[in-house]
Amino acid sequence: MSHDTRTWRTKQTTNDGLPLFLRYPENADFDSQKSSFPVLAVITHELSKVSPNGLPEPEYNDSLLEFDSEIRGGFEQLKIGQTVLVETFGGKRKYYIYVAPEVCLDEIIVSLSKRYPHERLSWSVHPDSEWSFIKRYAKEWLLT
Repeated sequence: MSHDTRTWRTKQTTNDGLPLFLRYPENADFDSQKSSFPVLAVITHELSKVSPNGLPEPEYNDSLLEFDSEIRGGFEQLKIGQTVLVETFGGKRKYYIYVAPEVCLDEIIVSLSKRYPHERLSWSVHPDSEWSFIKRYAKEWLLT
């Protein structure tokens, strides 16, 4: 299991009347690593035990601690990426991770899926060498 040693901040707000939970690294520096990690990977975890408000059931959420830590910390531990945001909303948890261009996300997700076969994952990758997504997101949601 990988361990993420950064301090994470949390924020709870609402979007379209539903709770939105955000986690992001404290004192994040969006400019120092953008040249190393110019690709935004979005890993979506379809939560299997969800309350009517779209949040994971508390006991189920607690059972995901190791899984969550492995996703968030794994990229940093291998020095192939930087997790910038974790968003829980509407029955899904999305991990926004800037990665190096040579990262094969398919292999990482397949490996995670084998270790956690009951968790459903999907992913996408987007070129974003200026980290414009997280800068825009931070202005809209994190800094307000």
